[in-house]
Amino acid sequence: MKTARLKRIQTMALALLVLSGLINYLDRSTLSIANGAVSAEMGLSASEMGLLLSAFSLPYAFAQLPMGALLDRLGARVTLGFGMLLWSVAQLAGGLVRSLNQFFIARLLLGVGEAPQFPAGAKVFSDWFAMKERGRPTGIFVASTTIAPALAPPILTGLMFTFGWRGMHVLIRIAKRSGRVCLGRPQQGQGMALVLHQYARAGGGGEWGGDLQLGVVVTTCAVPGIGPAMVEH
Repeated sequence: MKTARLKRIQTMALALLVLSGLINYLDRSTLSIANGAVSAEMGLSASEMGLLLSAFSLPYAFAQLPMGALLDRLGARVTLGFGMLLWSVAQLAGGLVRSLNQFFIARLLLGVGEAPQFPAGAKVFSDWFAMKERGRPTGIFVASTTIAPALAPPILTGLMFTFGWRGMHVLIRIAKRSGRVCLGRPQQGQGMALVLHQYARAGGGGEWGGDLQLGVVVTTCAVPGIGPAMVEH
């Protein structure tokens, strides 16, 4: 049994995860689009630009390794929330840097901050969707990884020509900030707990069944990449 409220939360969570995924890929594309302007203004050689372009990939790859354990321990709320904060600061810093070293550090932090995005999305689908329902939202979410690279060149080029490469970084950071929206206010009660428990037994998120059997009520506050908040009842 699924309530209209739960359906609305699922739909909004998916929409905002897709939006977050689009911004995620726009973020990482900024330097690729602006590399000519950056190298000209900062006087960087081709090898130095290559160093900057690779500074994102290595930390992004290695930061993926502990993400599963962190998500299991801290949950998607804390893990992705911290990642979004870090990647927002790193993106803003990318528009304010004055040296190669500063830019290199900003790109490193951007890679670490973006690492939780897709593992956290998988965690959210596990928490909020029944097992038999997860294929469709997962496919839609993953589509953001191909849509964003197609949209990035015209969008970022337009921003760069209008506001400069520094302004482009700052505006993308603002766009990311606007995507952090709360979908619902926490709501407690045996009725909500019963609905979620029934949904869990029908194949919903595994966390619900076990936690609700222990007398824990699930609240309904969700943010991009945030699963159900657990509070004692």
